[in-house]
Amino acid sequence: MTAYEILRKLLGLLREAGLEADFRESYSPGNGRLPQRPVAVGQVGSEGAAEGKWSARLDFQVYLPRKEPLETGEELLAAIGETAEAHFSSLSGIKREGFGPDKEAGLLCARCFLEFAGEREGGGACQVLIGGVARPVSGWEISVSFGKPLTAVGENEPFALLGGAVYRVKLLGLDTKGLERLAGFTAELPEDIFTRCRWESLEETGRQGVFLSGQREERGRAGGGA
Repeated sequence: MTAYEILRKLLGLLREAGLEADFRESYSPGNGRLPQRPVAVGQVGSEGAAEGKWSARLDFQVYLPRKEPLETGEELLAAIGETAEAHFSSLSGIKREGFGPDKEAGLLCARCFLEFAGEREGGGACQVLIGGVARPVSGWEISVSFGKPLTAVGENEPFALLGGAVYRVKLLGLDTKGLERLAGFTAELPEDIFTRCRWESLEETGRQGVFLSGQREERGRAGGGA
């Protein structure tokens, strides 16, 4: 399973458990509307594969409505971890932070990180399509952030500022020759397709390239990214 498949399954299991909370893939706490019950937001923090190994991290943030007791939040965080442990054998670790004030939301918030690891299907090296051309790589690392400015390689000024998800993809063992000419390209990995990509860095000696994209979709799924 990919990190996004695990996230969607886990959120579904938590919703089915009948917990008094809203489980979401996204939440904008600064929109002026305060939640009436706890909100648990799950996102893919990172995912990567190299040398036949796969790893991923899911990031959860739990927001408590005002006057909601801390015990409610603690129970919700425990339920997230227990549900992951019960249903995913690839879970390798759980880390969490205590509740504290979130300035943007004006609410108490805590974070929980679920780490996964296992064997990657297909083993070692594979090919990715960059601008429609197949390129062998030894592995990749995907991370996501929110509201990050996108700056292309060789440029100082960002070409876009996105309020949604920004994907940062590092390709390992990559022959970078000629790739500096590409801008606004599509990159196809085994499980994911990224469009309108720009290079953040290219290292010929280190044989790796890093690109940024604000648009991602899973193979076999129509429509935009998560």
